[in-house]
Amino acid sequence: MLGKNVTEIIKCQCHPYELQTIKNCPVLSKILIAGDYYRTEEISFAGKDGAVFPAQCICTSIKEEGEIESIIMAFQDITEHKRMDEQIKTSLKEKEMLLKEIHHRVKNNLQIISSLFNLQSAYLRNNRQVIDALSNSRDRLNVMSIIIDILSDSQNRIRSIAIVHEKLYKSEDLSRINFAEYIKDLTDNLFRSYRVNSDAIALTIKAEDIYFDVDTAISLGLIINELVLNSIKYGFTDRRNGEIMISLQHENGRYVLTVRDNGVGFPEGVDFRNTESLGLQLVNTLTEQLNGKIEIERKNGTEFRITFEKKI
Repeated sequence: MLGKNVTEIIKCQCHPYELQTIKNCPVLSKILIAGDYYRTEEISFAGKDGAVFPAQCICTSIKEEGEIESIIMAFQDITEHKRMDEQIKTSLKEKEMLLKEIHHRVKNNLQIISSLFNLQSAYLRNNRQVIDALSNSRDRLNVMSIIIDILSDSQNRIRSIAIVHEKLYKSEDLSRINFAEYIKDLTDNLFRSYRVNSDAIALTIKAEDIYFDVDTAISLGLIINELVLNSIKYGFTDRRNGEIMISLQHENGRYVLTVRDNGVGFPEGVDFRNTESLGLQLVNTLTEQLNGKIEIERKNGTEFRITFEKKI
């Protein structure tokens, strides 16, 4: 810098010819014209190798008899500061997008919960067991038991949605969750809610480390909730001991979810695609939403096999 005119190292938008004097330098002219004692400006600065980088210029004027005699200038390289500033701006934009996505998810989940209660209400109004019990005053306690059971089922459906978000906020990735971990938390909640003796009904989970987006995870979670709940309630009515097995595998570009028990088996005369059971209605509807296919195997218990492609 020694021996150079200050206009040689401060890179301005002016034509080089206009920078022959300090007065034509946009940075310094502000001090000279305004008569400021101290001023800071962000400038473009030319280094020794000629490379231009952003710098903070601090100017202090020295006056004699009210006139500016000289100017002291200090320059600080703010390349890293600018990089961090841009990084913060980018991060803020990402956070804004994330907040919008969270609001969208909350809206969707509240709509799902509302739809579940609408289905539950319709099911309750058309439930022959409830209608028959209401017509007989002696069966009031039976009605209460049925309603409590239905509300408990609804509670677990909503809990299956809540667990998805619980996994998300504990994860570094806020857009997807590890579904193998989710299955474990979901089934643990069901076994606790229905006070299942794990020594009597064993649970086996075989799931690869597969990650799903929120919408897919919620749909699969509700499906698993209903199928496992069916096994707990109706699979082992003839005996005390049994096993429930859940498997999630990736096969030939598609995903295969299997929920199986070795209990009494699904009744041969019942069409699981056309049944009054609200749980199975949900399973069929959610499988369709995943563009999947559902099959049942009735040998040595009950096995539901759902095949679907991951949403993009």
